[in-house]
Amino acid sequence: MKGIKFVLGFVMIITMFFGINTVFNFCDNTVTRECEVECLVDNVAYFKDGFGDIWGWECEKGEGYHLGQKVYLIMNTNNTKKVEDDFILKIKIDKRKEV
Repeated sequence: MKGIKFVLGFVMIITMFFGINTVFNFCDNTVTRECEVECLVDNVAYFKDGFGDIWGWECEKGEGYHLGQKVYLIMNTNNTKKVEDDFILKIKIDKRKEV
């Protein structure tokens, strides 16, 4: 009986460790960029950030952006310091700066 409790306790500790580690890794790998809609081509919106980088996003049904609209791109850093390999996870419209 003591062996089973030990194993269950050990499994719980390992599970908690990996769960917490996953949360911290997500936070460390996520950045938010303030951008503006630069152009719209077919079903793709292009956003320009303050550094002049352009990010493309294939719009899904119901998503609509307009030129000059301010947005926040929630991005994953892909575990690198290079900006070029970052990718968009989510887009939030900046309702304070609606054009």
